[in-house]
Amino acid sequence: MLSSGDSLLIKLLFLLGPALAILAVTGVYSWFLINRYTKAISRLYEMNFNSLETERKRIANDIHDILGNKMIQINSALSNAEKEADEKTLREIRSIRSHFSLFNSEIGRSIEFLYPRDLIIGEWESSLRRLITSVSSENLQVSINFHTDFNPSAEQCLHLYRLVQEKLSNISKHANCDKVHIDVAEENTKYYIALIYKGQYPALGWKKNWLRKANGRGLHVIQDRLNILKADNDITECEGNVIDEISFEYENTTS
Repeated sequence: MLSSGDSLLIKLLFLLGPALAILAVTGVYSWFLINRYTKAISRLYEMNFNSLETERKRIANDIHDILGNKMIQINSALSNAEKEADEKTLREIRSIRSHFSLFNSEIGRSIEFLYPRDLIIGEWESSLRRLITSVSSENLQVSINFHTDFNPSAEQCLHLYRLVQEKLSNISKHANCDKVHIDVAEENTKYYIALIYKGQYPALGWKKNWLRKANGRGLHVIQDRLNILKADNDITECEGNVIDEISFEYENTTS
């Protein structure tokens, strides 16, 4: 025979049971909706990045074509002027031609920065080598070694290129070092890019200070690219060297 306490518990169960069941169903449905829309937002965000890169490619190609046609016209006009020029005018024309040549080279470097030509034709290794050549200077020497012949997918290569580009920019601005070495490798279906350099700060303080100084647009761009690649980014210190390593599951589609 049930006691009064047992009867009360049974009544409460009958009263609260449907409510708890509805709450559970609502919770599961809410989780499903949140998960669904989170994935949709992630896809939309990635599409926006891809659209941005497509527009960069279009602009770079348009500038290249326009500049090429204009340089042909200018060189032709200068060549015609040289035929009837005296010695003084000829020196001035040659000076103008030299300035235009420098201008053409600077625009070419800007086009490469906007969208690397080698990435358009799928030359991943040469695109990185060109990048480190363009950022190397008297104050910062950058070197690179490839320990793999595998290439990630074209889309992954593009995001990786932007990551390395932004990280080298941050290192140049904030790390106060004169040498950076980049190692590229793959192992067990994971692709690795490690940037190795001497940090500005002691082992206990360099990372906090670097993050504080780099806490701007560049750091957000890096995080966005990492999210799209589903990549890990481990920054560690070993014997005074900063090791900034990016790793992710690669797609072995080309070699």
